[in-house]
Amino acid sequence: MAWLYGIARHQLGRFFRTGTIDAAARRRIGIAREALPADDYERIEELVDLAPIREALAEALETLADEQRDALRLRVIDGLGYAEVAERLGCAEAAARQRVSRGLRRIALVLQERGLSLATEVE
Repeated sequence: MAWLYGIARHQLGRFFRTGTIDAAARRRIGIAREALPADDYERIEELVDLAPIREALAEALETLADEQRDALRLRVIDGLGYAEVAERLGCAEAAARQRVSRGLRRIALVLQERGLSLATEVE
């Protein structure tokens, strides 16, 4: 399950690195962003109980068809565009989009069944 932890860490890092919405808001009001040292990211990971999420994600990923799991890996983890995902999977771009969408819906359903949910809004 180390790869699953890697996914979560990658997504958390991407969120903090890109922070597009909050970066734009900070620029508008003139507040500079302070970068977090790598040690702080590690400390955050230590404080957050990822076990329930990790288990639910593992369960959800096991329920996916191979084609959906592969499409999700290429799109979400590897960060490829849909055209490249389709090329690598040997399918049409619309099919790649559909595989990712269905995979994400399935994961959301399993998380919901476990009492967890994906964040859809930023407060």
